Amino acid sequence: MILANPLSQEFGQRTVGFASVFMASLSLILSGFSPSVSFLYFSYSLLGGMCTGVSQGIAYMVLPPYFHKKGGQANTILVAGAPVTQRFWRPSFAISWKCTPQRCCLDPRRRRIEWSHCRVLFSPRPWHLKPLMSAGSDVSCRIPCLSDEIEESTTREKSRGVKAIWKTLWRVAGRIRSDLKVLRQLRCVILAVTVMITQTTFFNFIMMLPFVAQATDHSLQDAAGCIALMGVTNLVTRLVVSPLSDCKRFSIRFSIMLGYLLRAIGILARHSSDAHTTGVIRDTTNSYLTSLCVMAALDLLSVCLWLLMPAAQARDARTELRPKTSYDATRP
Repeated sequence: MILANPLSQEFGQRTVGFASVFMASLSLILSGFSPSVSFLYFSYSLLGGMCTGVSQGIAYMVLPPYFHKKGGQANTILVAGAPVTQRFWRPSFAISWKCTPQRCCLDPRRRRIEWSHCRVLFSPRPWHLKPLMSAGSDVSCRIPCLSDEIEESTTREKSRGVKAIWKTLWRVAGRIRSDLKVLRQLRCVILAVTVMITQTTFFNFIMMLPFVAQATDHSLQDAAGCIALMGVTNLVTRLVVSPLSDCKRFSIRFSIMLGYLLRAIGILARHSSDAHTTGVIRDTTNSYLTSLCVMAALDLLSVCLWLLMPAAQARDARTELRPKTSYDATRP
């Protein structure tokens, strides 16, 4: 997500959106036919994670400039596609398991791909599109008569192209450095940490669910059905809660804290009813119970961090007013 804003300022949101969604789709295909675990680290973790993060960041960047009054309803349309595609996991799992020759794996990133694909097609205003810098735009269009002139112009164009690439990378790095300065504010730190925890616990829980089902003598089809049911409830919750954020009396902070708390309770209830479950994946704990407890604890930590949000906002407000106060104190 860190690359979303610098790349969109450099090349335009539409261009970066299409490129990131295409690369995320390519990583999905490569992950489905991965020949080894090391290749899966590249295709799924590195390539897919980076492209999905960029497309997701651009998807959220479109809401504030275009929707000032009905941001909740716009957010409903934006995020409704994720649980809808999650609903079709079970039939997709059955088809891929029976019909594909290598039984290619199902990737939860496809929800993000379809969800971000709608974003890249939606750009009602062209002001954010930045024309690309052409490296050879100032080269004369005349036809050289001598072979020496042809070689000289080709060398000049290559050197200018390399310089343009380095300048572009330097500008992107500078924008990343300036964007990271926002972490000086405590409220931004709380948002960044809680979003990171949310993504970690959500995807790890979904990834762990098939192995937990196998360990408790359930089939993979049952696990896919549980994920599909999770998508239905997720869709209903998003359709109900997101439009309510437009109401003045609705507390967004309370709804976020309640969501973290309910998910932590659900994870704790899951392994408290089956405390003897032992994991197939041999991690450091050698147990699904400890892993699920850690995920529930992270969600509870998110609740605690959001409890500190009013104090963080007050502290940031005092920090913003501090230079003005010191300036006024020097006046006679």
